[in-house]
Amino acid sequence: MTQATRRRYLGGAGAVLGGVVAAACGEAEVRYVERVVEKPVIQEKVVTVEKPVIQETVRTVTVEKPVIVEKEVEKIVTVEKPVVVEKVVEKRVEVAAPTKGIVKVLMDTDWARGTRGEVTARAAEAFNDQFAGRILLDVRLDIGQGNGAEKQRALIATGELGSVLLTVSWQIPNWTENGLFNVDIQPYFRQLNIDIDKMLFLEEHLKYKNRIGGLPMQFNGFDWVYNKSRFDENGVDYPTDEWTWDDFIDAATRLTNPEKDQWGARNVGEHSLWMPMVFANGGEFWDETNGKSVLDSPAAAEALEMNIDMVNKHQVAAPRAVHSEKRLSFFNGNYAMQMANSPGGNWNWRPEAVGGKFEWDVFHMPLFKRTGLRATQLNEQPYYVTKFHERDDNIVESIQVVAFHAGPITQGFIADVGGATPAWKSILDSNRFMPPPQTRQVILDSFQWREGMKPHLFWYEWWIAVNPPYREGLTGQVPALTAIRKMVDDGNAAIEKARAAFKPA
Repeated sequence: MTQATRRRYLGGAGAVLGGVVAAACGEAEVRYVERVVEKPVIQEKVVTVEKPVIQETVRTVTVEKPVIVEKEVEKIVTVEKPVVVEKVVEKRVEVAAPTKGIVKVLMDTDWARGTRGEVTARAAEAFNDQFAGRILLDVRLDIGQGNGAEKQRALIATGELGSVLLTVSWQIPNWTENGLFNVDIQPYFRQLNIDIDKMLFLEEHLKYKNRIGGLPMQFNGFDWVYNKSRFDENGVDYPTDEWTWDDFIDAATRLTNPEKDQWGARNVGEHSLWMPMVFANGGEFWDETNGKSVLDSPAAAEALEMNIDMVNKHQVAAPRAVHSEKRLSFFNGNYAMQMANSPGGNWNWRPEAVGGKFEWDVFHMPLFKRTGLRATQLNEQPYYVTKFHERDDNIVESIQVVAFHAGPITQGFIADVGGATPAWKSILDSNRFMPPPQTRQVILDSFQWREGMKPHLFWYEWWIAVNPPYREGLTGQVPALTAIRKMVDDGNAAIEKARAAFKPA
């Protein structure tokens, strides 16, 4: 099986423990480093041949008889060791001794309910305990995505947003360009002991124009899960690493029985399924050089058509209307296979959520014949430092809050309580996050081919535009190729409209 890695991950995290907190000033540190360059010792074997004369008398005739004698001689070659002096200029921030007393940091987040709200509460309490007498973290809930988006926009407009904000990766380009995210926190890493190599994240989700303004707090990693009991009942072999998309459709067909509300797979239009299918088949969303959508390219269109065909042609996935009307669910045994959000980490994917009704496990996205590749999606939410640190005079303290939520204490809470997948490497790869019998290794291996949201300056406008025509195709209102062409046209129109109205800071 041939695999290829299309995007790479940056390691990274942030353990911010101890250290002084106060005002900071930027400096350029110049260091001269002596580096010894050695040439290897050369050893030679020298073979000599000696021809001693051995005289034998044979009827008064003297004869020379050569004898070969090998002598191994070690030849020592003198090695020169020049010293190269390198000038290293490193931008860093020196953190001075505390002078401001207790500094308040206001953090806005949409992790406000259920297990996610519990993680937020635990992390805030732990932070305030650790930094007591120096920093006071004040958390404001329901600000951010979903129902909190309107509040977030209002607080930005009035200048009342917190100096720390839980954001999403696709917002970073736009909000950096309009000035909301105006800090590069990389120069603070050394002084604040932020070890970014201990965390997993997609570079495109955190870094914009070589600047990093925050650190990952959690991510949603999508992987296929399957109902092992349903496979056994129908005599279908379990998924393998060699499965192609044809193998997937064949198994799903054998596992489908609409009369019993049993379907081979779930597909009700989730972007976590159709987006990685496009990438695995060799397609892209748009051409970076001209900012135009290329979802109608042969590779992308083929993948989208395969996705839509699951429902309309192969009929192995319940139509959206049937799914909603009957409230079909993997946990109730209606779907034999499903693309799951953070299996093992999300509160819905704990083993006890099934209630002992069946056994389930994780498997890799099937391979695509065109490319021999697979792909799965990764969504991330980093905490970012906003421009309002200037209002509160708390840049260092805000970075400490961001780093604490990226570090092992908060990430451990995510593993314990659920809500998403922890981004701290050692916690992700532990029984604390996902104990047996589920196959945690599948989730870890999937990082070789995880694809992101492809952040774009006008990503949100594009996303809102392409969804309606895609769902028209998925529900059979229009042919798949018609839906795909409309996705391209509507997406491009939305991008052009947003570009015309955009005013960078």
